Amino acid sequence: GKQAGRLHSGSWIGGNFDIWIGDPEENQGWSWIKRTRDFLLREEEKGNLSPEVKAAAWEDLYAAEGSDWFWWYGPDFQTDSDLIFDGLFRGRLQNVYRRLGVTPPAGLSVPICSAEVRLGVAPTRPIEPRLGEAPSFLDWAGAGRYEAWRDQGAMAQGDRRVKNIYYGYGKRDFYFRLDSKEMVGDEVIVDFQLPTAVRLRMIRHGEGWRAQLEKSKDGVVYEQAECVVEVVEGKGLQVRVPFSSLGWGVEGGEVSFLVRVQRGGSEVERYPERGLIEFSGPVRALDMKNWYI
Repeated sequence: GKQAGRLHSGSWIGGNFDIWIGDPEENQGWSWIKRTRDFLLREEEKGNLSPEVKAAAWEDLYAAEGSDWFWWYGPDFQTDSDLIFDGLFRGRLQNVYRRLGVTPPAGLSVPICSAEVRLGVAPTRPIEPRLGEAPSFLDWAGAGRYEAWRDQGAMAQGDRRVKNIYYGYGKRDFYFRLDSKEMVGDEVIVDFQLPTAVRLRMIRHGEGWRAQLEKSKDGVVYEQAECVVEVVEGKGLQVRVPFSSLGWGVEGGEVSFLVRVQRGGSEVERYPERGLIEFSGPVRALDMKNWYI
């Protein structure tokens, strides 16, 4: 018989795959599938997985690869259940990691469907706060603020302790402050998704805190990196970390992150529960446009 040199796309809509790939949400979904598949293949090559675990992990991955999920991503079709489908899709991918005894990447807890976060304000100007027992209002004026106490997601029904999250940047450093009504927990994790995948961990150590920085090329596998981080616990947990440690430039770029709190080895709070805290910066020109007298 003859050999076909080229096969046309077999889609029943328009003869192409536009419904399932090409829009930002769709591309993000496929990107997570590839990252998760690559992770599973790497672990499989080590030869340590039992047949049962391997089969279950592949079943979850194959389920996530079904095209029906991508029918609902992007602008072509919408439903009131978009976020439900989104959560089920990401849940399948998260299961791949959990079955192998690995904590799923933080990015998989963030909805792929558009989920704009508006519980606060973005930074309005650079800041250079002094970290100490009682943070100065003026020192933190101009910082971004996420009002965690207003986040009424499902996790808010538990023992929620975080009140506000402040964040901003100076000439060379990123600043972060977490205010809570009591001891927040054993570990606070700031998971940066942009401009690079970086995980900043503040771990309770005796009566104080120690900081640990981890970097990743794919948002899945993280490796500990050298860092110089200042952590102070006073009225809130206050952190200063140089741009150089985070791998940031000193001008421009989009930044997005989420904050996770752990107590007793389990994640008990996450902010935002849906979406990411996002802002633009550092931008030197911003200070010229916002004069304070």
